[in-house]
Order: sequence, then structure tokens, then C-alpha cells
Amino acid sequence: DMCGNGLRCVAAYLYEVGYASGSSFSITTLTGEREVVLEVTDGRLKSVCANLGAPELKPDKIPMIAEKEPVIDLTVHIDGTAVELSAISTGTPHAVVFYDKPVEVRYLGPRLMVHPVFPEQASVNFVQAEGRGRLRARTWERGGVGESLSCGTGAAAILAAAYLKGLTGREAEVAHPGGSLYVRWDSRGDIWICGGAEAVFRGTLSLESFD
Repeated sequence: DMCGNGLRCVAAYLYEVGYASGSSFSITTLTGEREVVLEVTDGRLKSVCANLGAPELKPDKIPMIAEKEPVIDLTVHIDGTAVELSAISTGTPHAVVFYDKPVEVRYLGPRLMVHPVFPEQASVNFVQAEGRGRLRARTWERGGVGESLSCGTGAAAILAAAYLKGLTGREAEVAHPGGSLYVRWDSRGDIWICGGAEAVFRGTLSLESFD
């Protein structure tokens, strides 16, 4: 439905090729307009922030099947093992699992993703709290993607779940294997993700191949 890091990368591209001259503008997504803010120093793009909007905490809007709201520390079972998760939508549905012992991400990830409580599947985030200002995460993305190096909407869901559980304040660093995002849940209720964005390669694509 929406990709947080994709949104930031599009914003960086629009700036670098000259389609966007200002430091703040909006991009329309399937979930509505999203504001992006660029930090530029001496003409060089340093970071891109994206406003992902207010997190959705209502079970039927995530969507998921649950009787409590918000869905924090819901116990589900995977092959007879109890797993506690929190569920939030930040433009796409996410399950957040906090742990303090080693966890088998490649085993639990795909099984939690398709658990019956998630009628449209959910990306699954496995998180360790390393203090009130830092959260370390791995994300198994829904839809057959598998484990990703970073997930922007996942980082937003992680911060929201951590705050609702009392593990952090309204902002924290979320560190994925591919890098860190700085996430803030502002006083209006919107969640922002901020971090770098840089070109990795360029190429050409023939649109005729899609006819």
C-alpha cells in the first residue's frame, strides 16, 4: 500500500534531477498525500524526512482480527509456541515482536506473516530495545518479499509499539541491518521517519516491454 523508504527515495530523486526545487513538498500515495522535508547543506542532500501520517490502531483498519484496541501484547501461537505481538498499520499492516533472547526470524517471520489474525498478511518486525532511544530490528516483509535490509513503515510501527509499551519516548533511532532511521511521533499524532537516501545505480527501462 505504501513504502516509507520508497517515499523518501522518490523525494531524493525528484530533488536531485531538478523536479523539486523546494525543501518541502507533498507526494501522493495510495494512502493519501505525504509530506516530505529535505535537509540540504551547501547544495548537498543530507537527509530526507517523510510524514507517514497517524498510525492506525483499530484492529479492523489494520486489518486484523482482535478484540482489544490498541493491539498490544496479543498472544498468538506458532506450532504450539506462544508469541506476543503488537499490531499497527503505518500505511501497511505490521506486527511487532519484542524479544530479549535469540529469535529465529526466518522461521517465525513467514509463519506470523500469514497467521489467521491477519486477513491481508502483515510484515513482521523483530525488535530488541537497546535503551529508551535505540531499537534494533529485523523485518520480514509480507507478500513474498522475505527479510529486507530496512523498512520505513516498519520503523514507524516499531516506534509506535515501543512507545505504547512504555519502552521509549516519542522518538528513537530504529536500526535495521541496512542502516538507521530516526523516527518521531509528533504532537499532532503523525509519525516521521528521517534518514539518508543516495543513488546506488542508474539505468534505462524500455516501456515497450510492458505492452
